[in-house]
Amino acid sequence: MRAMPGIAMGPSCQAVVKLQREIGRARICSGVLLACGLRPNWQRHSDFTPSSHGLLDAPGFELSRKGRRRSQMRACDHGSSRKDSNAAESNASSAAAVEDVTEVAHSETFSRLPASVPWDGTAVAVTVVTYLGVVHGPLGVGGLSLVASLLHEPDLAPETKAASLLCLQSLEALAATWLVQSTVQEHDDAIAGRILEPQFSRVLRNRGWLPTSVLCLIGLLLVVVATSSTAACAPKHGDSVVEFVTAGGMSRTGIIAVSCLITPYLEEYMYRGFLLTSLAAYFGWPAGVLASSVVFVLAHLPLAAGGQALGLLFTGCVLGVSFVYTGNLATSLVIHSLYNATLLLALSSSSSC
Repeated sequence: MRAMPGIAMGPSCQAVVKLQREIGRARICSGVLLACGLRPNWQRHSDFTPSSHGLLDAPGFELSRKGRRRSQMRACDHGSSRKDSNAAESNASSAAAVEDVTEVAHSETFSRLPASVPWDGTAVAVTVVTYLGVVHGPLGVGGLSLVASLLHEPDLAPETKAASLLCLQSLEALAATWLVQSTVQEHDDAIAGRILEPQFSRVLRNRGWLPTSVLCLIGLLLVVVATSSTAACAPKHGDSVVEFVTAGGMSRTGIIAVSCLITPYLEEYMYRGFLLTSLAAYFGWPAGVLASSVVFVLAHLPLAAGGQALGLLFTGCVLGVSFVYTGNLATSLVIHSLYNATLLLALSSSSSC
């Protein structure tokens, strides 16, 4: 119905004309929007809906079915992406909750070592036996004799001994690192290279490794002084340490580097970082500390045969407990390094008197 000029229309006729105008505008707008692939939201404008006024059959809607399909697909994709993001947020919150629970559980226990390891007991035994028999035996125990036989000198000079020890211990450390990493990578690539510092998230912050290192070092030195066993857990080849220290020069520098840097890293990496972590996962940390300390004593067999077995066993237990308590190998490494440095200083002072 159209309004004719000069003809008055009643209220009902005016409402019909107004409604027709709105329908016309709606058809034009909907045709433009749907041609662009957009779906008009009729609910925003009063109570006017296309279904109530037959606009679903309008030409604009019929001509833009493809646009409607595209918009529906976009809406589905948007909805699925929102669901994925919500699921990711839910998983993240769940992981955070599990981490918090794990942290609380760790805070209530003494050990900070992992409850399980991906490699089995056979891999641990093969790795340790291979290290002791193939690496430590020829290089750590018989290395100086091998060098003396190669140089045809039955009595090596202090500088030659120090340089030989530096090279032998460096080779042993590299071989031990490669051996452990080969075992770890074979069973779980994700944790290869992390033996030195296990990933325990915020748990490591609850127990500082530095205060623990200082306290354990003081306690270890007090026990050594009380028992008058300054040779206990002395640096390797303890019989010739005094000779190295008093010789001075490169000899002293070499024995300090070996005793305070290379040897602590080598022994803590193998006996605490790998062996103790593995044994604690299978038998619990007390048995792991004791067993790894026994292996530590056997590795120092020349010193143990000289009556220093108990001192070495006690030192190994202190180093093992400190590592278990903090879960950080830096603790036992610092204790071992500073302890050897203190012994070197004590031997140097006693030899100069």
